[in-house]
Amino acid sequence: MPKRKQKNNTDKPKSKQTKNSSRNSTNKNQVFTFSGHNILERTVGRKKVYDVYQNGNLIDTADSLYGAEHIADARYSHQKKEENNAKNQTPVSEKNKFPDKFPFWGRLKIEKNRPTLVIDEDIVIDKKSQKEVEGFVHREVLHKQVKGQKGIMPNPDKTDPNPMYLQKPRKLPKRLIKPLDIEFDMPKELKEMYEKNNNKNK
Repeated sequence: MPKRKQKNNTDKPKSKQTKNSSRNSTNKNQVFTFSGHNILERTVGRKKVYDVYQNGNLIDTADSLYGAEHIADARYSHQKKEENNAKNQTPVSEKNKFPDKFPFWGRLKIEKNRPTLVIDEDIVIDKKSQKEVEGFVHREVLHKQVKGQKGIMPNPDKTDPNPMYLQKPRKLPKRLIKPLDIEFDMPKELKEMYEKNNNKNK
């Protein structure tokens, strides 16, 4: 539970004083900070009450410090829950979307998180759930020569002067591949080889 901080209040209005309450006029109002809220302690008659403030606005009053802390804690938890819900409902940005046509570059979420060329989609068996799920057909990017395969030059990764090699096609559930987070070119020969997969179900 967050630690309670105590300080003298200089900003909050003091409780109303009358001619018959001179005894209270010498008391300084106390302010406690708890769960992002300010709790103002003030005296009404012979009783102490505790006002709970958030961002300078009075939101509730309790007859004990414990009750005020409970109000502040509940409000804080509710606010955090709403913030998390709003965050989870944030629309997916364009950078996190897959292109709508094959082929395109992606990145594996498993093994060494290598880039991969996504060339098609198919139904696959998810090893985790042992159920059929939507999947991608992909060719993982390699940096070593593959027997019988000609390297791709220039390398689609402009930062790599060496040829790029692609592993034979494999299938994975879509959840295990994400959009590529760096810029790769798409060689004309790869585009011509796999763009026909966009029309096979039409």
